[in-house]
Amino acid sequence: MSSHLDHLNPIVVRELRGGLRSRRRNALLTFSLLGTGGLFSLIYATVNQIASASTNTIGAGSFLFPLIIGIEMALVCLIIPAQAAGAFAGERERHTFDLLLISPQSPWSLVAGKFVASTGYLALVLVAMLPIAGFAFLLGGIGLRELLLAVTLLAGTLALFASISLWISTLFRATRPATAASYTVVGLLTLGLPAIPVVSAPLVATLRSSIHLLTIRPIVLIGEVVVSTNPWIVAGVTMSQFQSGGNLWTVSLPILGNTIVTLPAPWLIFLGISTLGTALFLGLATHRVAQFVKQH
Repeated sequence: MSSHLDHLNPIVVRELRGGLRSRRRNALLTFSLLGTGGLFSLIYATVNQIASASTNTIGAGSFLFPLIIGIEMALVCLIIPAQAAGAFAGERERHTFDLLLISPQSPWSLVAGKFVASTGYLALVLVAMLPIAGFAFLLGGIGLRELLLAVTLLAGTLALFASISLWISTLFRATRPATAASYTVVGLLTLGLPAIPVVSAPLVATLRSSIHLLTIRPIVLIGEVVVSTNPWIVAGVTMSQFQSGGNLWTVSLPILGNTIVTLPAPWLIFLGISTLGTALFLGLATHRVAQFVKQH
């Protein structure tokens, strides 16, 4: 088995070995599975009891599935900033950063190893929870495309927030300020930016009678892009589209009275943002580490 591990990034091997031996991480995995499974069983028993009069629980998965995915999304937003923020800041705090810089690994290899190590354990937790979500799929009301899309949104959220936190980790010398900065940025993306279109909506509604369609369409598109930075809103809107039988690829919004504007679906915009954002912040982190290597 060690011969197979020798071909992997040594940063990944070191971090994952240490993580799998950690009692805290094993406790997190156990608590996540037991807590989610227990809550799922409790809600399922309640739904089953309510539906006992008609002896029909078909479609119960449409209620239980968003709950499981919501719990997994919350784990990503709460855990990954702390996991990734200490990747390089923790090394500098423990005075082991210089050992990484003088290793034969390239700056990109160091960043990629830290990225995989930061996301690997949480990805294991999310994968371990998928059978519970799959049970909701068997109850009905949820199709295969909903399950696949939920996994895709979770992966995009995990990669984006991890890359942002990893870049922030290269800017600080200690774990605590790096973690605080990571939570601030994640909080801004999940709470701050999506509030802008909500606040500006009354102003747009007031002015839309005097604004030409060609002018307001880009404004609406920008608003959708801003809102699509929030994985919670994207997941909710997409699930609502599925349940109403809407189009998977586009969304239609009423603008200027009876005029309908067709825009890309929020989940497509979110995946584009997460892909480009992940590449951008990993590139920034690599550039930062390369600067440290030159200094040594």
